[in-house]
Amino acid sequence: MDGGPDPIRLLEDLLAGDPFDTAGASSDWAASGAMALTGPADGAARQAPPAIVDVMRRLADHYVAFDGDPTDGPALLGERAALAGMGRRGATSVGGNAYLMDAGDGVVCVNLARPDDLAALPA
Repeated sequence: MDGGPDPIRLLEDLLAGDPFDTAGASSDWAASGAMALTGPADGAARQAPPAIVDVMRRLADHYVAFDGDPTDGPALLGERAALAGMGRRGATSVGGNAYLMDAGDGVVCVNLARPDDLAALPA
Protein backbone atom coordinates (compact mmCIF):
# COMPACT_ATOMS: atom_id res chain seq x y z
CA MET A 1 0.00 0.00 0.00
CA ASP A 2 1.89 3.01 -1.21
CA GLY A 3 1.55 5.90 1.18
CA GLY A 4 -0.68 3.90 3.52
CA PRO A 5 -0.03 2.42 6.93
CA ASP A 6 1.78 -0.90 7.19
CA PRO A 7 -0.85 -3.49 8.30
CA ILE A 8 1.63 -5.47 10.41
CA ARG A 9 2.80 -2.35 12.22
CA LEU A 10 -0.79 -1.29 12.75
CA LEU A 11 -1.67 -4.64 14.33
CA GLU A 12 1.41 -4.48 16.56
CA ASP A 13 0.48 -0.95 17.64
CA LEU A 14 -3.10 -1.96 18.40
CA LEU A 15 -2.05 -4.81 20.65
CA ALA A 16 1.02 -3.28 22.29
CA GLY A 17 1.53 -0.63 24.87
CA ASP A 18 -0.84 0.21 27.65
CA PRO A 19 -3.30 -2.35 28.95
CA PHE A 20 -6.67 -2.20 27.31
CA ASP A 21 -8.87 0.64 28.53
CA THR A 22 -12.04 -1.18 29.48
CA ALA A 23 -13.68 1.74 31.30
CA GLY A 24 -16.93 2.58 29.61
CA ALA A 25 -16.71 -0.41 27.26
CA SER A 26 -20.22 -1.63 28.12
CA SER A 27 -21.88 1.69 27.44
CA ASP A 28 -19.74 2.31 24.32
CA TRP A 29 -20.68 -1.14 22.97
CA ALA A 30 -24.39 -0.49 23.56
CA ALA A 31 -24.20 3.02 22.06
CA SER A 32 -22.36 1.73 18.97
CA GLY A 33 -25.35 -0.24 17.73
CA ALA A 34 -23.23 -3.38 17.42
CA MET A 35 -24.63 -4.77 20.67
CA ALA A 36 -28.07 -4.96 19.08
CA LEU A 37 -26.60 -7.38 16.52
CA THR A 38 -25.24 -9.90 19.03
CA GLY A 39 -26.96 -12.74 20.85
CA PRO A 40 -29.86 -15.05 20.08
CA ALA A 41 -32.42 -13.83 17.54
CA ASP A 42 -35.20 -14.11 20.11
CA GLY A 43 -33.18 -13.22 23.21
CA ALA A 44 -31.19 -10.53 24.89
CA ALA A 45 -28.25 -8.81 23.23
CA ARG A 46 -24.76 -9.85 24.33
CA GLN A 47 -21.97 -7.73 25.72
CA ALA A 48 -18.67 -7.76 23.82
CA PRO A 49 -15.39 -8.45 25.57
CA PRO A 50 -14.17 -5.00 26.66
CA ALA A 51 -10.85 -5.49 24.84
CA ILE A 52 -12.68 -5.64 21.48
CA VAL A 53 -14.30 -2.27 22.13
CA ASP A 54 -10.95 -0.78 23.14
CA VAL A 55 -9.20 -2.15 20.03
CA MET A 56 -11.91 -0.54 17.89
CA ARG A 57 -11.24 2.76 19.69
CA ARG A 58 -7.50 2.38 19.05
CA LEU A 59 -8.07 1.51 15.39
CA ALA A 60 -10.23 4.63 14.99
CA ASP A 61 -7.46 6.72 16.58
CA HIS A 62 -4.96 5.32 14.05
CA TYR A 63 -7.37 6.09 11.23
CA VAL A 64 -7.78 9.68 12.42
CA ALA A 65 -3.99 10.08 12.69
CA PHE A 66 -3.57 8.75 9.14
CA ASP A 67 -6.52 10.42 7.43
CA GLY A 68 -7.62 13.18 9.79
CA ASP A 69 -11.28 12.17 9.50
CA PRO A 70 -12.78 11.57 12.97
CA THR A 71 -14.27 8.09 13.26
CA ASP A 72 -16.20 6.32 16.01
CA GLY A 73 -14.50 2.91 15.94
CA PRO A 74 -17.10 0.86 17.85
CA ALA A 75 -19.93 2.43 15.81
CA LEU A 76 -18.36 1.12 12.59
CA LEU A 77 -19.22 -2.40 13.74
CA GLY A 78 -22.95 -1.73 13.67
CA GLU A 79 -23.20 0.89 10.94
CA ARG A 80 -23.28 -1.34 7.85
CA ALA A 81 -25.85 -3.67 9.35
CA ALA A 82 -28.02 -0.77 10.49
CA LEU A 83 -27.96 0.81 7.03
CA ALA A 84 -28.95 -2.52 5.48
CA GLY A 85 -31.76 -3.04 8.01
CA MET A 86 -30.16 -6.22 9.36
CA GLY A 87 -30.60 -7.56 12.87
CA ARG A 88 -29.59 -10.23 15.35
CA ARG A 89 -29.51 -13.80 13.98
CA GLY A 90 -28.09 -15.86 16.83
CA ALA A 91 -25.41 -18.32 15.68
CA THR A 92 -25.52 -17.01 12.09
CA SER A 93 -23.76 -13.79 11.13
CA VAL A 94 -25.83 -10.73 10.28
CA GLY A 95 -24.98 -11.22 6.60
CA GLY A 96 -25.90 -14.91 6.76
CA ASN A 97 -22.55 -16.32 5.59
CA ALA A 98 -20.80 -17.13 8.87
CA TYR A 99 -21.94 -19.71 11.40
CA LEU A 100 -20.89 -20.23 15.01
CA MET A 101 -20.59 -23.93 15.72
CA ASP A 102 -19.74 -25.81 18.90
CA ALA A 103 -16.40 -27.60 18.79
CA GLY A 104 -14.70 -29.89 21.27
CA ASP A 105 -12.81 -27.04 22.92
CA GLY A 106 -15.10 -24.06 22.39
CA VAL A 107 -16.83 -22.33 19.51
CA VAL A 108 -15.55 -22.02 15.95
CA CYS A 109 -16.75 -19.62 13.27
CA VAL A 110 -17.22 -21.13 9.81
CA ASN A 111 -17.44 -18.42 7.15
CA LEU A 112 -18.72 -19.56 3.75
CA ALA A 113 -19.07 -16.19 2.05
CA ARG A 114 -18.31 -17.26 -1.53
CA PRO A 115 -19.96 -20.06 -3.54
CA ASP A 116 -16.54 -21.70 -3.95
CA ASP A 117 -16.13 -21.86 -0.16
CA LEU A 118 -18.94 -24.37 0.23
CA ALA A 119 -17.79 -26.34 -2.82
CA ALA A 120 -14.29 -26.62 -1.32
CA LEU A 121 -15.54 -28.49 1.75
CA PRO A 122 -15.20 -32.27 1.60
CA ALA A 123 -18.47 -34.18 1.68
